[in-house]
Amino acid sequence: MIKRDIAIIKCQLTPVTPIHIGSGEELSSCDYIIKDNYFFRISLEEFFEKLNSKKKEEFLKLIEKDRFIEIRKFVKDNYNEKFGYIYKSSISQNIGIKYDSKIGGAINNNENNLLSICEFVGNYQGKYIPGSSLKGYIRTAYIANEYKNKTLNYNIIRKSDLKTAPFMSGKKESEMDKEVCAEALGLNILEPKFDPFKNITITDSNILNSAITIGNFQRANTKKVDAPLPMGMHEVTKSLFVTGDNIVFNFNLIIKNFPCTLDKKFKELSANKDGSITIKELKEFYIDTSIFEPLREMSKRVLEDDILFFKKSNNYRCLKTCEKIKEYSKTLKENEVLIKIGKGSGFNSKTLNLFNKKQKDIHTRVVVDDYPVGWGVLSYIEE
Repeated sequence: MIKRDIAIIKCQLTPVTPIHIGSGEELSSCDYIIKDNYFFRISLEEFFEKLNSKKKEEFLKLIEKDRFIEIRKFVKDNYNEKFGYIYKSSISQNIGIKYDSKIGGAINNNENNLLSICEFVGNYQGKYIPGSSLKGYIRTAYIANEYKNKTLNYNIIRKSDLKTAPFMSGKKESEMDKEVCAEALGLNILEPKFDPFKNITITDSNILNSAITIGNFQRANTKKVDAPLPMGMHEVTKSLFVTGDNIVFNFNLIIKNFPCTLDKKFKELSANKDGSITIKELKEFYIDTSIFEPLREMSKRVLEDDILFFKKSNNYRCLKTCEKIKEYSKTLKENEVLIKIGKGSGFNSKTLNLFNKKQKDIHTRVVVDDYPVGWGVLSYIEE
């Protein structure tokens, strides 16, 4: 058991399937170029500056006439790698074919936006994994683990459920969810400033400039027999099972545990005006037991539920990948664990649904190029 008053633990995340953590921005088809199965993120201003006088004049005329389709076709036809780029990445042949078929226009008007790309979080130097994305999953797994030998029995609400039957209001269920989380965290009430997870800090990962590729997101549904619903192109991490890349993001997990002598003082600080105590017990965290053991149980249940979903939906490629992930998990060491994060990681990864008696049936899954999305291996380095 690893225990210090302040423990700074070096950790790593390796994507097993593509992961997408969005910046909240979309790249238009003028913000990038695809040539010879390579993706080039470019600056349109710098592209313009590299053109000769004749081409600049031609480009400005297209802008004046607001010919967007012709503008992006012009950029594609006149871009040269020597012009420079913000970052570059290899892509699948399918993405290149899709780009070439749409760049000059679309058969249907609603297809003209299909070339926009959801951007992965990062900066001009490259891409990184935000610590908040990891901390949220760890916190949910920890709370779920506190109830693995108990019976949870309450309605877990999805935002969309608030507008549909059978729930007229989500207030009652929301309050119950707070009570469940408070009990697991050793609190009388769910008070953020006394949340013991404030003692855990996860830094953003290092920045990698060659970690991403482009993937087609889709929403698969067990209730529909037609093709999965397209969700557009996304920047995603390269991964072990899809691109064959062993991409490693490094970050620090910092645990601050209060010495027992501070127990009394800590409770004094948490006293409410009416004399009640917010904190029932002082929680301490250990990387190997308090964090990794709950993560194993959480990921095991999420993966088993994914396997059942892809069996039901007859999605044999995703089913095969999930079974491969399951076998791969058996080879992991004590300091390694599966996690599922990012866009498309799913309702079950973000709630206590799989630990609850009243489980909600989830009829959709997000996939990327016919692979389950969001799986990775989290590990810590023993010193």
